[in-house]
Amino acid sequence: MTMAPKVALITGTNSGIGLSTAVQLCQAGYTTYASVRSLSKAGALKKAGAAAGVASLLKIIEMDVGSDESVATAVKALLAETENVIDVTIANAGYADLAPPEAASVGAFEANMNVNLYGVVRLANAVLPAMRAARRGRFIATSSVAGLMATPMKPVYVSTKFALEGYMESMAASYASVGIHFSLVEPGPVASEVMANSKGNVEAAPAELRPAAQACHTAFLRMMADPLPAEECAKYFLRAATDERPHLRYMAYEEMAPALGVKCADLTGEKTLAVLTSISVPPTESSGGCE
Repeated sequence: MTMAPKVALITGTNSGIGLSTAVQLCQAGYTTYASVRSLSKAGALKKAGAAAGVASLLKIIEMDVGSDESVATAVKALLAETENVIDVTIANAGYADLAPPEAASVGAFEANMNVNLYGVVRLANAVLPAMRAARRGRFIATSSVAGLMATPMKPVYVSTKFALEGYMESMAASYASVGIHFSLVEPGPVASEVMANSKGNVEAAPAELRPAAQACHTAFLRMMADPLPAEECAKYFLRAATDERPHLRYMAYEEMAPALGVKCADLTGEKTLAVLTSISVPPTESSGGCE
C-alpha cells in the first residue's frame, strides 16, 4: 500500500528562508504548498524548485497573511485538495519595522503586528481544526533572537516577536494533549531580503538618542556582513518538522546563548538591562554591538 506524501504549508516563500525551506520540505518528500502574497513574486521560487528537481511536489499558492479572508480562502482550498490533511504548517511571512523610539507610531505597531503576530494567529486558526481532527500536526513559526532578548532602538519589531513568543509558548502547552506540536525557530542574521524590505530610519530618532541608534545600526550591519545562509537556516525548520520529539525552540544563532543564559537567571532584570545598555553606547565610548 503506497503512503500518500505528507502535506506542508509555508508562508512567505518568495525569497530567503521561506524559499529555501519550501524547497527542502519538497526534498524531504512533502507536498508543499508555498504561499506568496502575489503569484507575480514567485519567479525565484519556481526556478529553485525546478533546479532542485522538486517541481512536482511544489504547489505555489497566493495568500496575504494580513487578511482574514485571504488566509481562510487559501487554507480552505488547500484542505479541499488534500482531503483535510495538513501535517506541517510554517508561519514564516513577516517584515521588520525598525523605526526608533518616538518615531514609531501606534499605526506602525498595528501594521507590523498585523503580519508578524496576527498573521500567525490567522494561519493557526485556519489549520488547527484539521490537525485536531487528525490528533497530530506541527505548527512552526519564524521568530528571532530579538524576541528573546530585546534589541535597543527597534521597539516595533521587537514587540512583534516578543508577542509571538508568548503566543506560541501558550499554544504549545495548550495543544500538547492532542498531539499537535508548536515550535519556534530563532534566527539571528540570515542572508535574506529582510533589510531590503524593512521600514524605519535611524535618523528619525530624537537627537538625544541618535548616536545610540546609529551605533546599534552600525553593529547590526557588521553582523549582517557574515550572515547564516538561508539554506542553513532552513535546516532548523526541517528539524522542527521531522524530529520525533520536536523542541519548543530551535536556536539558529547560538552566539546569543550566553546573553540569554544571563537573562533567564536574572529575575530582577538588572543584569539584562546592563547588557542591553552597553549595546547602545556609541562606538566612541564602547565597542558594544547590537543583535
